[in-house]
Formats: sequence, C-alpha cells, structure tokens
Amino acid sequence: MNKKDYRVAVSVLAFVFSILSAGMGYGFMGNAPFQVKFLCGFVFLMTPLSVIWLVIALFRK
Repeated sequence: MNKKDYRVAVSVLAFVFSILSAGMGYGFMGNAPFQVKFLCGFVFLMTPLSVIWLVIALFRK
C-alpha cells in the first residue's frame, strides 16, 4: 500500500467512525443489551483515535 492509498484509507476510516458516532448516542442505548453498549463504546472510542491517526498520517513526512 503506497502512501497515498494509506492516507485515503485512514481518511475514509475517520469519516466513517465520525458518521457512526454522530448517528448513535448514549440516549439510544437505554436498556440495550451489553453487545450494543460495547459496540457503541467501541465506536465512540475509535472516533477520536481515528481522527488523531488521520492528523498524524497527513502531517507525517
């Protein structure tokens, strides 16, 4: 995977996680089972991490 493909993949990943976290909310979880809470927590955790990863990938020389 060359550097341009890597940047595009990380950008798409950050965009997807941002949309998923914006679409989900803790208010929707209410009495949700553990699997749903785990999935939502994973998405909420991955959003800032993927954005940080994107910033690092874009500014790396």
